[in-house]
Amino acid sequence: MWNSNFLRVKFAYNIRKYFGKRALKSLQKHVRPPSHYNGYLKATRIAILYLIDNEDSVKASMLLEQEFTKDGKKVHKVGFTTQKNLPAHFTPKGGSECLCMSDLAWNLVPLPTRTGSFLEESYDIFVDVSNSDLIAIQYLALKFKAGLKAGPAALGNEKTYDLQVAYDTGQAIEDFTKHIIYYLKLINQ
Repeated sequence: MWNSNFLRVKFAYNIRKYFGKRALKSLQKHVRPPSHYNGYLKATRIAILYLIDNEDSVKASMLLEQEFTKDGKKVHKVGFTTQKNLPAHFTPKGGSECLCMSDLAWNLVPLPTRTGSFLEESYDIFVDVSNSDLIAIQYLALKFKAGLKAGPAALGNEKTYDLQVAYDTGQAIEDFTKHIIYYLKLINQ
């Protein structure tokens, strides 16, 4: 009995995942490359996407936010959790928003009613520190309007990110954030 219920749930999830990947492929065809990127020094608005469930991702978003605000940039953070609701210990602050599994459509794609406010705005730089292959994260990364998109180096991310930075799970998160900042400052000086 338990085994058959597990198989039904897994089958239903795989169907949702299949249609989510189809939605991603369709979106990738219609995404246009950024019109311009003025460089890090002229950038004023930066968006950071991170995974709330991953301690390294949260730490990376905090380190990047500190560095960007120190340089006089306005930072907007968007967190995502794989839980149905936001964790009780987590409360979004000022320039941050959060999405959870209940904010997704049946095909694991974020609902437009929940993402409209931050996806409608345009940013100079978008940084994804989630290091995740979740459909919702990939979809959000594609939908963000930014002059330059930076994210984790992985197979299939070529169409999503203009700048890909390698991150190994054994690597210190501080090194990863330093690499991101170094390359952002290096481009178009």
